Amino acid sequence: AFARLLSYHFQMARRFLLLVLLLSFPVSAQAQSESLLQRLLAVDEAETSVSDCDEQVALADNLNGPDLFYAAIVCKAADQKPQSSFLLAAGQTRSMADLAHQFPASKADHDKTMELYELIYFHAGGLGDEEVLRNDDMRKQFFSLYDGWSPRLEPDYDPGWVANARPNEATYLSTIREAHAHRRGTLEEFATLYSDETYYSLHLEMQEFQRSSSGVYEEGSEELELLRELQSKIKNRAIDLGFQRPDLAPPSTEERDVENASHSPLPTETAYDGSDEAMVQSCNAYAERLAISNDGELDRVLVTFSEEHGTIWRADVSKPGGEVRRFTCTTSAFSIRPLDLGEDKIAPLPSAP
Repeated sequence: AFARLLSYHFQMARRFLLLVLLLSFPVSAQAQSESLLQRLLAVDEAETSVSDCDEQVALADNLNGPDLFYAAIVCKAADQKPQSSFLLAAGQTRSMADLAHQFPASKADHDKTMELYELIYFHAGGLGDEEVLRNDDMRKQFFSLYDGWSPRLEPDYDPGWVANARPNEATYLSTIREAHAHRRGTLEEFATLYSDETYYSLHLEMQEFQRSSSGVYEEGSEELELLRELQSKIKNRAIDLGFQRPDLAPPSTEERDVENASHSPLPTETAYDGSDEAMVQSCNAYAERLAISNDGELDRVLVTFSEEHGTIWRADVSKPGGEVRRFTCTTSAFSIRPLDLGEDKIAPLPSAP
């Protein structure tokens, strides 16, 4: 599930330019993480030096997610691109472990975890500076920093909120190692793709298409046809470069079924109430806030247990105009997708037991 969350962010190709991203989303969606964003946006490029960046890098092993994102902005302001991308990746990795294992002790603490969720989802879920992945020297420096990063769980470590219990250190650090390994593998893949001029040209073409298009693609419209044609070119080029991952190449029917399994309940899952669990409450509250900010409404909610993923919370959220989106949430991931993606459709949720 954690891998699918990162893959979702990578597929959307979210850039690490917070000022640009801030203008790309509705104010209502941004307001929830305003305090964290304000801290990041307060970094003054004119007053930031290379030594300021070096100081942040030296502290990285002990910083929490929000502090690592702040450190990334400091290094970006100092024009230290490999360091900035490293701190961004470290912030994502540390945040996923904290959100998975540092359960909030109070409503106020819960709100802080929601701020962090939203900051990552809307603004800090991307690859970092693409030049770092395309330039040999920068890429080597970036991976050297990321591989040398050794996050610790010190007795006084503060994730940014009060947790109701200290997590098991071995489990916590295992989550970080898993997240780091997946993140590194994905970044290596995109470094290979972005270093290919044909693929990167198509990638830039897709970005320009997304900036200039309406964002609403009606079946049979010229925009939708252009989008599908461009997606096909990108996927086929990825295949030419030796990539067969479902999110990089056209999936077969069997692969699509596997991909849908994360969004649709399986026969092997057991439905139950789960309303008293902190994770379920967190997922529900976060989804409600996102739904309200986009004039949506939670229709059906279903909580199930899976031996592979543990507790899985899902909800169908309807928006004005009839569009329905599936929200899927686990202890370490949150994803959103429309029920109807052209040929790729998933069924509405069944009623809860």
